Amino acid sequence: MKKKPGFRRNALFGHYGYYTEERMLLTELKMDLSLDFKIPDKELLNLEDSLNYETIYKLIQSEMKQPEALLENIAKRVLQTVKRFDSRVENCQLTPINKFNCGAIQNVALKFED
Repeated sequence: MKKKPGFRRNALFGHYGYYTEERMLLTELKMDLSLDFKIPDKELLNLEDSLNYETIYKLIQSEMKQPEALLENIAKRVLQTVKRFDSRVENCQLTPINKFNCGAIQNVALKFED
């Protein structure tokens, strides 16, 4: 049996952006993460039988603390970290949503799958 947990529109903060000035600011990035997770056929009685969502969120927060120029690199690191966290995770899908405060572009959403 597979379970498809997900995190929707989680607000995370980090120093990211293509320009040096952008990385100097603490910037909000919203992120959707969905997982395909194989669960045992038996009744789930312990947290160890499932995914610890709090730990996954903390792993993502940790990746966001690293300054980065491109969203693609953040997404790649997050996907790799989540898959390494638990071997029962079969597939990860991440969509970072970046909101711009000025200019013609209002939002950018990229979709990554591993």
